[in-house]
Amino acid sequence: MASTIPQLDRLLGIIQAQSQLSDAELDLDAFMQRVVDSMQSLTGAAGAVVELVEDDEMVYRCASTSFSAHVGLRLKREGSLSGLSVARLEILHCADTEEDPRVDRNACRRIGVRSMVCTPLFCAGEAVGVLKILAREPHGFDDAAVQTLELMAATLGGALGRQLAYEQRLQMAAQLHMSEARLRAMLLHANDAIVSMDDRGLVTEWNPAAERLFGWRLEEALGQPLSSLIVPPALRQDHDDGLAGFLSRGGAAMANRLELPAVRRDGQEMTIELSWSGAQVGGTWEFTGFMHDISERKRLEATLNTMALHDALTGLLNRRAFMKALDQVVHHLQRHGTPAALLFLDLDGFKRLNDTQGHQAGDQALVAVAQALRGVVRKNDIVGRLGGDEFVILADGIGDLQQAGAMAHKLLQEVKAAVPSSGLSCSIGVALACPALTPDQLLQQADDAMYRAKQRGRDAVAFHGEERAGCGSRSPVGEPSALA
Repeated sequence: MASTIPQLDRLLGIIQAQSQLSDAELDLDAFMQRVVDSMQSLTGAAGAVVELVEDDEMVYRCASTSFSAHVGLRLKREGSLSGLSVARLEILHCADTEEDPRVDRNACRRIGVRSMVCTPLFCAGEAVGVLKILAREPHGFDDAAVQTLELMAATLGGALGRQLAYEQRLQMAAQLHMSEARLRAMLLHANDAIVSMDDRGLVTEWNPAAERLFGWRLEEALGQPLSSLIVPPALRQDHDDGLAGFLSRGGAAMANRLELPAVRRDGQEMTIELSWSGAQVGGTWEFTGFMHDISERKRLEATLNTMALHDALTGLLNRRAFMKALDQVVHHLQRHGTPAALLFLDLDGFKRLNDTQGHQAGDQALVAVAQALRGVVRKNDIVGRLGGDEFVILADGIGDLQQAGAMAHKLLQEVKAAVPSSGLSCSIGVALACPALTPDQLLQQADDAMYRAKQRGRDAVAFHGEERAGCGSRSPVGEPSALA
């Protein structure tokens, strides 16, 4: 079918359309709609469409009014004239869709097309789609229509590229806005306090959880030194020095998960867990920290640690903790020669007290004895309860039996004074630490000496050997009956 549009009018129309499309700053859909409407008018076609490449398909992205119902139609690139046009990078003309093997005949029948011309659309040198004019009868386009499409394609490709870039910028701006909105929602509703500061240590972000945790409102915190808001006064200089050191090293790696003391607005101190990160933005550092109060957890950990290491009744070290301490003392003796004595105490008459007065009375006696032992020992001595009515004292710095004996006899007096109405006394075995001994061997020596003391009756002290030449010790003076 020959075009009925005069040649001059067609050329003027092409120039006008190119000018309008080149200057357009429409969104992509509006731009493409103007393209297809212009092409339909300039060629006398039944309609025009823009198809864009999506993976292995050609998608009807925009169509003139007569074909608008088919927007969204998808054709396989292989087996369609538009896909072939993209592959060959050339204008293709189909005179009759019923006879042309290059077209998707079923799709043409579905939309009522019998002839078409399509040309590739380029963006940055790559074919990104086609512009296609359609006729409902065979041989619907003459050479003039093909020439019009060809003349328009050069301008349309560049203009389409600009519009695609413009659309991409709009999408990126929208995504950025959505990201900022999501981030703001996270800041507002996060359970953790989220605080940001700049490289001067001044607060730049302070979410509602930070307000609740530290007591400062957002408008009070912004622009203030972070150290003055949440760092205990004694540690503020350390905080400022640490920031300065980090910056002077050019951001050298530091631990980014810490447990630190912090302070609320009312002065109440707590322990926080801090996870932080730093990033350079525009040549300056910005830091963001996620914080929550772990004071209760730390108190629980301390309680559990105490329970694991201390006797529940008396509060003294339990067997496990005492043996660990004994191991350290023996190791220190082996390395540095620091002497120590081990005193093993067992209560006399404790079973009779339990049997006659009950376990409550026995427990009260054990607590009283533990308090008495604490009162006798020196600051660096270690007291423990091994179990039942057995107690141990590790006397630091005592390297001869005379000193150990003096302490043991004082313990005898204090234990009787602590439980005067119970009828209890104690037997004590003493052994001196020696580099050749293991902790278990030292404990066994003191235990053996304690049993020898028991065999002589109440209020007795016995020593592991009268002479400890191997350890450079002497027998006690003034207590000959106590020697085993």
